[in-house]
Amino acid sequence: MASLRDIRRRINSVKSTQKITRAMKMVAAAKLRRAQEAILRARPYAYEMKGLVNRSGMRSMRLLVLHAEKSGICAYTRKSSVKLNILVGIG
Repeated sequence: MASLRDIRRRINSVKSTQKITRAMKMVAAAKLRRAQEAILRARPYAYEMKGLVNRSGMRSMRLLVLHAEKSGICAYTRKSSVKLNILVGIG
């Protein structure tokens, strides 16, 4: 049979695990909310792009959409991507 000390230690362990789980759920909810807000902010642009393609009526039209973040750990990749697209061109 477990001693009183072992039982208390187990209770504290479970409480600690519950706190960690609760914190992880809060972080996940915040990330989900930010992602949903980003989608809602991008929706007008998507509608405008869809309208642009529909209004053009041209099947052979080429469209290049270049999306680059302002900063971050991939700044060098972004810079290289922009240079490559300028060199290659749209047509």
